This record gives sequence, structure tokens and C-alpha cells, in this order.
Amino acid sequence: MKTSSGAGGGTPIPRNPFIVGNPVRDRSMFFGRETEFDLVRRRFQHAERGGLIVFCGERRSGKTSILFQILDGRLGPEFLPVLIDMQSMAIENETDFLGRISEEIRSCLGDEGRDLPPPDFATASKPAAVFQRFIGDLRHRCPDRTPILLFDEYELFENKIESGALSEDILNVLASLMESHGVCLVFTGSQHLEQRKRPYWRILGKSIYRVISYLSRPDAISLMVRPVEGLVQYEPEVLDAIFRLTAGQPFYTQAVCQNLVDHLN
Repeated sequence: MKTSSGAGGGTPIPRNPFIVGNPVRDRSMFFGRETEFDLVRRRFQHAERGGLIVFCGERRSGKTSILFQILDGRLGPEFLPVLIDMQSMAIENETDFLGRISEEIRSCLGDEGRDLPPPDFATASKPAAVFQRFIGDLRHRCPDRTPILLFDEYELFENKIESGALSEDILNVLASLMESHGVCLVFTGSQHLEQRKRPYWRILGKSIYRVISYLSRPDAISLMVRPVEGLVQYEPEVLDAIFRLTAGQPFYTQAVCQNLVDHLN
């Protein structure tokens, strides 16, 4: 393995392109998962009653990166993806929660969002009903775009319900959005759906479940080679060795390649 101008006299790579520790937002650094994107596209395209897909897997398997790619428009212009990070969702009650989702929706609409009035929870006794009207208004104004609410670390619903910040009915509210307004949902989290035993997790019974595993060998090789194309020359046995070490696990593949670039520099 050497830099493109040869061992010993190589030109330093000015910016190490490999990403370790954070979800991948840059489309040029994201490889594979076309099967997952195709699943979401096919399941939600023209879905009159919405739907729920749950992406499960180990930590660092790339679940959040998939959400960022969907948020970046990977599915096409007919979808309106909105990311809700449950970990950073500091809320005191259901009104806060639904208000935050509303803000994210209006933000994702860009200039169109300015014409969509935010829900007025101040005078309402039932915030869920106000939020439902807001979503109805959204669908009326954007009839050609299907909303997809992307919930990262869906298990944290349980923490917020147990703490009293959310009522047990909140997941029924989301289920109602699917039925009444054709809203689609994507959850990411751990593989252990069987641990979600509370009655309010009935919504998971309506889901398509997909395990996010490691990258295939061709996708892993693309991740190793393409970000440094024209800058680094790999010998074939080096690529084989990296794949043997990482088995195509995205985090470890990025970590090895990041360290190799630092070493070359």
C-alpha cells in the first residue's frame, strides 16, 4: 500500500476522508444499503395508509447513517423525510414532544414551511388532536410528498413514558397518523424487539423488521478504495486483509482505513 506518487516520496493526503465515531452524513462516504433504501421506497411509495419499518442491529452498524441518507433525499423528491433524534429530545410533556416534531417538519419544508402555520397548543386540551390537524394541513399543502418520520433509538420512547414525560398513548397517536394521514415511520434501534413487552408497543406488530448487518465484500472494498481514489494505491492482499479483520463492519472498516491514511501521511 502506498500513496499515488510512490512509497517514500508520496504527497500527504490533506484531509483524511474516513469517518470514525459519527454517523455518515456525506453521501460520497456512504456505501451499500441499496436493498434497505429500495425496501423503504417500495413500501412507502403510494402508501395510502402509511407504514412502519424497523431497522435493527448492533451499535455502530450504520443504522443512524441510513437515516441521514434518507434525510438527504436518497429516496427521491416524492418523499418528505424528517429526522427525530430521541436521544437529544429534551422534553417535559407531550405538548413539547409534538411541538418539536412540528418544528422539524416545518424546518425540512424549507421556504414552504413558512406558509404552514405551527400547531397552536396553547388553548387546546388535547395536544394530539391539534397535532393531527397540523399533519392534515401538511398533507393538504403537500399532496405529492409522503412524510416519513425517522425516529432514531426508538427504545427511548419507553424511557420517556416510564418517566412520565410522555403518555402511553403517544405510540397510538403515531399509529393513527399512519392510518388517517398516510404518514410513514422508520424506527432504528436494537435487535431485541422481544424486550418491548409493554402494551403500548402494539405498534411494532404493524412493522416490517429488517436487521442491518455488515457490508458485503464489494461494498466494503468500495468504502476502502473510493474515498482515496487517485491518492492511495492498495495491493490486492491489503484489501483482503482489511476485510478479514473487519468482516465488513462499517465502523471498524472506517477506523482501519483512517489509521492507514494517518500512517501514510
